[in-house]
Amino acid sequence: SAMTQSSGIFTFPSTGFYLVRFICGARAYSGNSETSYEIFIDVTTNNSSYGTVAECHQCGSGSNSDLNVSTETLVDVTNVTNVKVRFGIDCTASNTMTLANSGANNNSVTFLRVGDT
Repeated sequence: SAMTQSSGIFTFPSTGFYLVRFICGARAYSGNSETSYEIFIDVTTNNSSYGTVAECHQCGSGSNSDLNVSTETLVDVTNVTNVKVRFGIDCTASNTMTLANSGANNNSVTFLRVGDT
């Protein structure tokens, strides 16, 4: 069965090891200053407190910098009630945007079950 999502929290359908991949595209309109763009994957094993298990940073400078950022991790889902994942983006400049387009896949999350736990 499929992953489920509620308020940005993703729940796994069954136990096992999952490869979790997060890819984002962004554009920085920073002039001559440098802009830092970060994406991250957080995991909880107790359905309460989250910790960052994977992250990636990329910097852009110039008037129009296109950024393509990806990160991935292997999650050991031993209990579908307690082990969950969420995703986040952080940026140092207000003039940087995460790309979104109904005709293109600028951002994606992939869950691939790779084996039993």
